Amino acid sequence: QNALIHKVATVVIDEKLGRRMARLHELRVTGSIGILVKASKARLIPDLNDCFNRMREKGVWISETLQEQALHAARSN
Repeated sequence: QNALIHKVATVVIDEKLGRRMARLHELRVTGSIGILVKASKARLIPDLNDCFNRMREKGVWISETLQEQALHAARSN
């Protein structure tokens, strides 16, 4: 609701239900992985794999497929 009130262009949400609700309200959505990919492309983080490993150490589940897609996206222009 705050994103709609403040006319935020993109919201960062990882939860499936939250993403669905944001899209229903025509908001652009990204998640933690999307932020990390952008940071990697901008060379703000030295090793995207290290970020994934740290997330896993903290209990965040990331599928191998999603990780591979993110690594591929970070390498592309």
